[in-house]
Amino acid sequence: MSDPQTTIKFFDGESKEDAWVIVRQCVDGTIGLCTFLRSHGEVEVFLDRKSAEKVRQALEDTLDSML
Repeated sequence: MSDPQTTIKFFDGESKEDAWVIVRQCVDGTIGLCTFLRSHGEVEVFLDRKSAEKVRQALEDTLDSML
């Protein structure tokens, strides 16, 4: 049995049909929408550029706590 995986996806806001950008790119600050997929559910957070800066640290803390 494999461990449940956590996938965090960020969307650049250009087109919902476009590919999701990787976590590192979004942590760099070009974040429009992030979808936080966890083994027990899905959480969507809509962000603007100002919010992204505040959320960055929280996301990093979350990732750190899951490792």
